[in-house]
Amino acid sequence: MNELNDFLKRVQAHPAVYLGKKDLRALSFSLAGYEEALLDLTGRRVLFNTKFQRFVEQKYEEEYRNTSHWSAFLLKNRSEEDAFDLFFDLWAEFLRLYPHWEELGYDQIKAPLPPSA
Repeated sequence: MNELNDFLKRVQAHPAVYLGKKDLRALSFSLAGYEEALLDLTGRRVLFNTKFQRFVEQKYEEEYRNTSHWSAFLLKNRSEEDAFDLFFDLWAEFLRLYPHWEELGYDQIKAPLPPSA
């Protein structure tokens, strides 16, 4: 989705303008609001949170247990700023793997398996 990706690029470049500082919780709430605003304005439901959640769950399958939301997992044992930066690393990977993620179903999102040793 170009609108969401453009929004995230602006937030990454200028987090203080959009969130006050690098703050993953604020970003998470902002994304939820953005997702709802797109639905209200365009009638399209993008399901970013659902699909990104699936990606993070798949990528960190062993470590993810008992965490309810991707933002809570990224904040686990990390500062807000480090979690914020990790989000954008994961977002870049997600986009690389799924450039047309908005067209995919939930079960089509799978993180790549780590390379075999």
